Order: sequence, then C-alpha cells, then structure tokens
Amino acid sequence: MLTADFLKKKFHETATYEAHVAAGAPTKQEAWNRVYNQAALTETHKALLRAFTRKMHVIVSSGVWCGDCVAQCPLIQRIGEASANIEVRFADRDEHADLSSQLAINAGVRVPVAVFMAEDFELVST
Repeated sequence: MLTADFLKKKFHETATYEAHVAAGAPTKQEAWNRVYNQAALTETHKALLRAFTRKMHVIVSSGVWCGDCVAQCPLIQRIGEASANIEVRFADRDEHADLSSQLAINAGVRVPVAVFMAEDFELVST
C-alpha cells in the first residue's frame, strides 16, 4: 500500500536523475543526455513552478533502457529543477519492484509512472 511511511522510505532509497542515468549503458546515457539537453521550459512555466510554496516530492518509476522514459523523464527532471520546492527521484522499476508492482496499469508493470506526494509524503496522485 502506498502509505506515507512507505513512500518516504522509497523516496530516500531512490536515485537522483544523474545517478539513475549513470546506471545505464553508455548508449542509453547518450540518449537520455540528448533529450535532457533539448528539453526546455518556457519562462512562463519556470515562473509558475518557482511560485510553488509547498514542498512536493516526486518518484518516477523508470528504466534507463525504456524509450518512453528517455522521451519523458528528462522533462520531468527539468520541471523539478525549476522549483526549489519540487524534489524528484527516480526508481529503477526492477530494483524497486515493491513500488513498481503497486503502480501496475492494466495488470502490467509499466514505465514511466510518476508518483506525486505532499511535503509529508502523503500520496497526491500517480
């Protein structure tokens, strides 16, 4: 169950963006870096994100090998970087099966899946 205690524990066990990407093969790292370098937020979006006053924790269940993750996770990271109140961590789907199994979609363990939590790690949305 996605309790605040479980999510807090998982948040502290999961990786930063840099560490998550570094765990992949060199060709996968190149793909992630290419998308990250192209990902950009508008000044309007940055201003909106900087205006957030409450802390938000985000865990993204991901796989460095996953094409959808390559396309989406760098932008999620950019969103986190735009606000001092958003902290993003990345959970390798297979390494953190106790989390990813609870995020199944149509009975399948899919990636990426983002879990949004309040400052006290209470679940807000997936």
